[in-house]
Amino acid sequence: MGSSIVLSGGSGFLGWHTRVLARALGLPAPHALTRDDLTRPARLAGLVDGADRVLHVAGVNRGTPTEVRDGNEGAATALAEAIQQCATPPKTVVFANSTQAGNGTPYGDSKAAAAERLADAPRWCRSEFVDLRLPNLFGEHGRPHYNSVVATFCRMLADGGVPQVVDDKTLDLVHVQDAAAKLLGRDDAADLVPARRTVSDLANAL
Repeated sequence: MGSSIVLSGGSGFLGWHTRVLARALGLPAPHALTRDDLTRPARLAGLVDGADRVLHVAGVNRGTPTEVRDGNEGAATALAEAIQQCATPPKTVVFANSTQAGNGTPYGDSKAAAAERLADAPRWCRSEFVDLRLPNLFGEHGRPHYNSVVATFCRMLADGGVPQVVDDKTLDLVHVQDAAAKLLGRDDAADLVPARRTVSDLANAL
């Protein structure tokens, strides 16, 4: 195992920022797991064996209820089983969970189930497990209509449009680089204190 950091979901929004931050800090380049890796138990066990830190960021937040459930629970189950097969279990396993976990939606319930499955494996092999519950993340390279309403509103404004507020709820917002610092276990990382904004306040500020 060449890298001491293993990362699932490395090509996604949070995963990309985590790789960028690791490089900026001079940390070992994370080994990015592929979707294929998560379907091959023996290979996956070999990739996480001996790692200092396994960061599980991969997940599904869009799709049918079945796609969301299977995507989140399936990936977590595969990783948990791989960790249990390691000759040298990873020292720390960090799960990029959500503050929506267990809220009764397919996404929230599948994230909660994924956390339970991932927590069992490190406990069994005496690794540390960190359940990092993240709110709404925003930042550079966020995909409109997918990652963040901030990215969606920015795209609308850049195209000359006007953001449309459909559900004026209160959002807890954290910059994605702050979340990446927490994933990497930076001792100097600030506590994740969200900025609270209603959707309409956000639209007006932008």
